[in-house]
Amino acid sequence: MKNRIVISAAMLTMAFGMQANAGLPGLKIPGAATAEAATAAATAATDMSGNSQEAIVQNFANALGIVLKGQAELDLAFGNKESAAALTSMAEAMAGGATTKADIKKATEVSAEAQESNAEKLAAGEELSDEARAHYVNGLVLSAEGVIATKALSQDAADFGASAKDQISSASMMKKAKLIKSLSAGMFVAKELPGFTADLMKNFEMLVTYANSAEIPVPADATDFLAAL
Repeated sequence: MKNRIVISAAMLTMAFGMQANAGLPGLKIPGAATAEAATAAATAATDMSGNSQEAIVQNFANALGIVLKGQAELDLAFGNKESAAALTSMAEAMAGGATTKADIKKATEVSAEAQESNAEKLAAGEELSDEARAHYVNGLVLSAEGVIATKALSQDAADFGASAKDQISSASMMKKAKLIKSLSAGMFVAKELPGFTADLMKNFEMLVTYANSAEIPVPADATDFLAAL
């Protein structure tokens, strides 16, 4: 009889307790900021061409890096070593400061393709070895972290998008085109983030469903997190 891979409480504490600590460098977790940091964030939000956009784009890149690492682990679980290596390389690029619109657009497209590929394998109900199950557990935990990271960014991205639109609409014709170009990366994040996060949540639900069907024990924290989505 195959040994079961148990998702330990400690592993999921790292994912589900992130709102209370600094588990993701640079991410704005609700309730974790000091009054001073909150004031600084509010001030930055008024400067649509400066640090506000840079922070939003880099935080999204950080979140993408986590998501891509999780998808790489799932590829390893399903035996796709080449794809896993490519995803890992892109994840490292995101964490290394890839903050242009082209960078993050490409990463979201690659992530969507990986998600679709893994969804097909989940639906097929492929049998996993003990080693593959270990990679699967890593992928599930990273998937949860990715959902948390993107949800934490949602309000800042929405606020940025609304403010950017207001600034563009009130600009003169001479400045409008320049503003659209300079704010394009942040506006891309604001537009794509809701759908991207929704897809991540659906994917996490599939991962938990598969874990249950394959008798990979999922602790209460994961079940509670899934119910809250």
